[in-house]
Amino acid sequence: MTFLARLRCEDLSNRRSERDMLWLVVGAVGFLCVACASTEEPQVRFDEGRYQQILERQKAGLTVQDGLSDKLPKMTADDFERLGDTHFEQGNLTLALLQYNKALEGNSSRASALYKRGLVFLKERRWREAASQFRETMKSEPKSSLAHEGLGYANFQLGQDGSAEEALRQAIALDATRWQAHNFLGLVYDRQRRYRDAIAEYQAALALQPGEPSVSNNLGLAYHLDGQYDAAVDAFQQALRTGSNNPKIYNNLGLAYAKLERYPEALEAFKKAAEESQAYNNLGMVFLGTGNAPQAIACFEKAMELHPRYYAVAAENLAQAQRLLGNHSSSPGPRTGEQAATSCP
Repeated sequence: MTFLARLRCEDLSNRRSERDMLWLVVGAVGFLCVACASTEEPQVRFDEGRYQQILERQKAGLTVQDGLSDKLPKMTADDFERLGDTHFEQGNLTLALLQYNKALEGNSSRASALYKRGLVFLKERRWREAASQFRETMKSEPKSSLAHEGLGYANFQLGQDGSAEEALRQAIALDATRWQAHNFLGLVYDRQRRYRDAIAEYQAALALQPGEPSVSNNLGLAYHLDGQYDAAVDAFQQALRTGSNNPKIYNNLGLAYAKLERYPEALEAFKKAAEESQAYNNLGMVFLGTGNAPQAIACFEKAMELHPRYYAVAAENLAQAQRLLGNHSSSPGPRTGEQAATSCP
């Protein structure tokens, strides 16, 4: 399961908008299924292929051949749950939920099916229902690290940072190998602007899961927001070295290069994140955020030249840069060398 926390792209005129140009990647959640043995022994071992074969022949009005009975085998709670797992893996969440509900009909406290219903609700972004399912799971399995982790993530999405932190800490206490819980804690701390705490959690996650690109990206983001731009570049590059080609990571790398005033490298990273015209527009936003109106204007003009689709966006940004330049020109005192620059890297 993969969840992405998407942030809007806006200009860099303040700290908040700088965060909005950065992309946070939640990455592979990697929730595992709770191991719960069924208390009911199946009368007939369920075979999904055999079941489908019988159904298809019956629908076609044909008799069942090869010595198979035309009576459909009785399905147990385990069978319903396994069928739900198959549907879940295929992305058919409606059918998966239906099968998990059937698995719970004979035993409403079946922890594994409750937990998996929670996963379906997470996938469907039904955060409150997911949180409720994980709490129900914990009534049957109070020491389930996975249920605590799921509850922590759901609470994070609900904006309940205190409850999220508590659940995720409990997940780690129950199972020290849960790197995902460390990653989610980092997300909680990022939102609270506790960047040093977030860095520690991402590092803990990477110690357990080396090379996970989503975590390396999130580590780079925390470094960036903490003002450690060289470390941010290293983390983003590490995320890309693992084989990820996620454009959001290239975008973050470009912003970190820009903070270090390595503008040609920033532009190249932006080009790998999006088409060339958008890359110039993004770099123009960087210059606009630093008050460098001449270079911002040059970049916006380049974006407009490369792609007509960016005319409206870049034109609006260009007008803002020209207003900024007009304000500078009416102010006393000489311009800096950076402000006098009129080219985009």
